[in-house]
Amino acid sequence: MITTLNQRFLFTTRKFEITDKSLRIQISTLSRKFENEYPFEEISRKIAKTKNINIVLLVFQSIALVFFIVGIMARLTGDKSVDSNSFIGFITVNAIIFIPLIISYKNNINLFLSNGTYIPFFAHSPSQDEVETFLEVFKKIQKEYLLNRYAKRDLMQSNEKMFEQIIWLKDINVIDDQEFEELKNMFLPDNSVRNPIGFIFKNSIN
Repeated sequence: MITTLNQRFLFTTRKFEITDKSLRIQISTLSRKFENEYPFEEISRKIAKTKNINIVLLVFQSIALVFFIVGIMARLTGDKSVDSNSFIGFITVNAIIFIPLIISYKNNINLFLSNGTYIPFFAHSPSQDEVETFLEVFKKIQKEYLLNRYAKRDLMQSNEKMFEQIIWLKDINVIDDQEFEELKNMFLPDNSVRNPIGFIFKNSIN
């Protein structure tokens, strides 16, 4: 079972490690190093893919590339007005624009936190299959942990408290509708329970 993922893109490296109760991350760039650990409770089940590129740089790169191609075509047709220095200039301009264009490109898979922020993963490092496998393993371990902690009978907690916890597990998509019904029936053996503000929870939710 893969519990560690190492990623690299240009000058940025990312390391993700699944512990028994959290996701630990390390991010290093040329200018800084970032480390943090997120408890499973703070991580939602929402995952989204994003692709971003700097449009302004892309336009300038396209223009520079057009001039470069025009220069090549002129030389091939015998036009002596485009000399070697012009070609060096075209190549230099293209290189100057291309480097920040590549750096600005982002193809991420984002794992969202409960506060709306997210943890970014490079979508294709080391490969898309490995990234998606790692995230599936993470979701499995996270689910097992949260169920063991919040969906097991505890004699020190009331049925009302246990019911609130399984509602929370459903709200964050750790359990589906069928699992919710099974857990609800487990903690509500008398088929109904009154919560502190007077509502009655029954076996079926409309």
